[in-house]
Amino acid sequence: MPLLEGLDGVQKMSKSLDNYIGIDEPAGVMYRKAMAIPDALIVRYLQLTTEATPAEIAAEAAALAAGENPRNVKQRLAERLVAQFHPGTPADAYRDGSGRFTPTEVATKAVRAGERSIAELFLDAGLVESKGEARRLAAQRGLTINDQPVTSTDDKVTPKDGWVLRRGSHRVVRVKVS
Repeated sequence: MPLLEGLDGVQKMSKSLDNYIGIDEPAGVMYRKAMAIPDALIVRYLQLTTEATPAEIAAEAAALAAGENPRNVKQRLAERLVAQFHPGTPADAYRDGSGRFTPTEVATKAVRAGERSIAELFLDAGLVESKGEARRLAAQRGLTINDQPVTSTDDKVTPKDGWVLRRGSHRVVRVKVS
């Protein structure tokens, strides 16, 4: 079996590289990650990750070659993956009418109560491995709290139930203060 490139389009798919689609992830997360697959890998993902027949794969490859928007083909791929691992899940449970991911399936993460720096909050939520990583991601505008970009990880916050923390576009948690 050939190795499959991950969502970065370069390295092999790997959980440790955070460029993977997990088969046990919620339907919405799986759909969103599949929509992030590089366009050049759509046919390869169809071949290696779905139960599509050779004729179906050839039809999708022909559609891409004929100039169809890769987003449309990728959406069909994403829906195939979700249907394969979450049979019976209706499409409106994981995407809206535009095909975008809807954040109905956000994991909940318990964090301790009390004031702390934003870097410590993201560390407690398991979205970063270190405060330094949080600083680097914030500098790249890769962290948000309730869809507001984090500009300084040194700012102090007191988390509240329901806050949504996001690292990039793939890792999202809803805070539960304990």
